[in-house]
Amino acid sequence: MNNEENINLTDEELFAMMGQDEDVLDFLETHDSLKPLSVNKIVVPEELAQNTEYEGPVYGYIREASGYHAVVGWEGNEPIPELNAEIIGYIGKNYASDRASVHGAYTDDGLVFKLIAINGEETVLTTDIYTMKQDIFSRNSGLIETSLMDDQCAVICGCGSVGSCIALQLARSGVGRFILVDTDCVEIHNVCRHQCNLTDVGRYKVDAIAERIMQINPNAKIKKFYQKIQDVSRELYEEWISPEKAIFIGTCDNRLGDACACDIAYEYGAPFAALGFMTRAWAGEIYVCLPERNDICYRCAFKRQIENSIAEERRNHFYIGEENLEKAHFEPGLDVDLEFGISLFNKIVLDIINRNNPEYVARILPKMTQYLIFSGTDDRTYADEFWKKAFPTPIALRSLRHSDNCRRCEHCLGKN
Repeated sequence: MNNEENINLTDEELFAMMGQDEDVLDFLETHDSLKPLSVNKIVVPEELAQNTEYEGPVYGYIREASGYHAVVGWEGNEPIPELNAEIIGYIGKNYASDRASVHGAYTDDGLVFKLIAINGEETVLTTDIYTMKQDIFSRNSGLIETSLMDDQCAVICGCGSVGSCIALQLARSGVGRFILVDTDCVEIHNVCRHQCNLTDVGRYKVDAIAERIMQINPNAKIKKFYQKIQDVSRELYEEWISPEKAIFIGTCDNRLGDACACDIAYEYGAPFAALGFMTRAWAGEIYVCLPERNDICYRCAFKRQIENSIAEERRNHFYIGEENLEKAHFEPGLDVDLEFGISLFNKIVLDIINRNNPEYVARILPKMTQYLIFSGTDDRTYADEFWKKAFPTPIALRSLRHSDNCRRCEHCLGKN
């Protein structure tokens, strides 16, 4: 029989030719699927694993489809509401449940768990221990890579598409404190770009982003303000602000808002960084002010644009409006263009946060001036003649310098 004839045979016929029995067919029918075999594992916080006297409920998630389960809290150390965890079993006693549950016990080999199915079938689980912060000397996994930035505070002035992504990236990088400032709610048209989703429509953006941060790092500290940054009372957050442990981030939808954020940063002697995008995010700008370098402040650098309120000037939310849709060609993936610039920006933010850390290897900051422009595409459809010539290649960075005559205020003259 040639290969072409073999193609038309059923599995049973092929196995019969190969001398295989029905047990093999039964095994393949059970396990030959698109999903891998169950891992039969449970992850447990280190603190609970070491608390050998504990008896009581455990909170977390049972994932029967994958067999990978998680404990995120216990009695006396209940998980935060944002994690949406529930009691999944007990340590030290059986747990009567109408669904699958876990039962744990402390033994000479440590804390061990078994999964009890609805039909009473028991499966021994492999126990993996995790910590909140990864330690380079620890063999345990960690939610956050390092504890070095626990006390660092990011003041996010604007929690829209740009600010929301910046905040979540910094949370994953280990920043432990956030001040979120925004007056707006999540609207239906935000969903295609914002870090929130359809379930968040109608919520204040600061509430939705705070919840996302807590789901990444339950130990994060967050202050939320439903105002413009210039209207927030300083005494409500100033205990978190110092030159070494804070950065103000400008992601407002206009230059005046970013200028106000920079003013406040300079008053505290703290660094400031702003990210803005040109129309349809084809390109963008990053502006950095470090008071200890006597850098030019944002207000002085963009004085003319702020005073004239030029609508066509580069701003953080420059996306094509409904009135211009008939002129626009189809362009999927605007969020991808945004995140390209945001990731570049956050590399610089991390450089600033760690600028005095001798063990940190800077990514971009030492090689850039205060003002950096970048392009994410070779499409210049939305660019004016000046900006069309600014980038020699589709993906390009240019670091530009200000002249000394830009120094106009007491902030950037170092008189404060």
